[in-house]
Amino acid sequence: MHRKCSNRSLLQLSAAVALAFGCSTENGKSAGNPVITTIPVASNVGGIVADPKSHFVYVTEFNSGAIGVINTSTNELSSVINTTAGSPLGLAISRDGTNLYVTLATPSGGMLQQISAKTGEVIFSIPTGTNPQIPAVSSDESVICVPAFDGSVTIFSPDFQGSVTLGGTALQAVFVNDSVVLVTNGTDVIGEIDTATGAVLSTSITLPSKVLTEVLTPDKKTLYAAGQNAVYVVDVATAQVTTTIAVPNPANNTLGIPTLSTDEKFLYVPVLEIGGVPALSTVVVIGIKQGAVVGTPIPVGVAPVQIAVAPTPRGTEGYVSNEISGTVTVIKIK
Repeated sequence: MHRKCSNRSLLQLSAAVALAFGCSTENGKSAGNPVITTIPVASNVGGIVADPKSHFVYVTEFNSGAIGVINTSTNELSSVINTTAGSPLGLAISRDGTNLYVTLATPSGGMLQQISAKTGEVIFSIPTGTNPQIPAVSSDESVICVPAFDGSVTIFSPDFQGSVTLGGTALQAVFVNDSVVLVTNGTDVIGEIDTATGAVLSTSITLPSKVLTEVLTPDKKTLYAAGQNAVYVVDVATAQVTTTIAVPNPANNTLGIPTLSTDEKFLYVPVLEIGGVPALSTVVVIGIKQGAVVGTPIPVGVAPVQIAVAPTPRGTEGYVSNEISGTVTVIKIK
């Protein structure tokens, strides 16, 4: 990354910028990845996840204080889950689709809540750092890790409950096993934390430039880390960068959260900003075998942040949360 991180979170852009850009129209097609439809949701959407067991996608609505529920059978917003404790930012979902984990910006700082996806009932709440971002939840839901924009990482596990200072602007965490998470924090180092002890390990991953987001392959052997103008391919076992995949167009881009296709042949990467400013933007497609951007960028809305890949009656589709547009663009996934 060639610029200093801005003083905003990945999942909360400024209202002033939103007013300046307004909403976009998202039309057009990319080779092999047509835009199917655009779903109006609410202003300032952010985190988005798909229920692996049903035809529902959940997306946070920061300004309206709710989680929007999209029915993928109809591609319509079917209902909302209100989050009265604060403004929702990031989301995670349990493997069975039963529970949602949502981070909230609150008057006192931050909070994570576990919410029943079926009833909207709050099951528990825990305090976090200020402006908490994308939570990570272990496969059995016994360990939760919440990075926050103040550089802290809140850990809730059977062995350790507390806050770990990582520094930078902690944004996203992924589990590499039941007790170790990799956390991006807007620097050129991805921190590795033992959630059983709260220790920051010495095996942290050093990258050529700053990164914001990441995705881990299901076998947990390869990490894709995104920052500005590039995605880095990391061998988790050796903590070494094996490949740098350039994303040169548009120039001076900042990339959102990368998402793998279900067959792991393609990586879908939102272009969140251009030259440090949110803009009518795209999702680029990277061929894993080719190690390069393939096809034509997919046109989406202003400041696309994250993509949820979901099975639908029409096949596999990707749901792109466009933060400033307040929409979700639905694209066909290869």
